[in-house]
Amino acid sequence: MEDFYRSPEFLEKLQAVARKNPDLPVSMIEDILIGLDQISANQTTSYHFESDLT
Repeated sequence: MEDFYRSPEFLEKLQAVARKNPDLPVSMIEDILIGLDQISANQTTSYHFESDLT
C-alpha cells in the first residue's frame, strides 16, 4: 500500500485537494488522505484517552 501513496493517481488527488485548500500545508492534506484511505481499508487501531477528570 505504501507504493500507492507515490502513484500518479494519489498525487493527482493530492494536487486537486491542495488546489481547493491553498491554506493547508500539502503534508497535512497528504496525511489526511492517507488516513481516509486507511479507514476505508479497515486498517485502524483504537485509541483510548486517559482522563484525569473524575
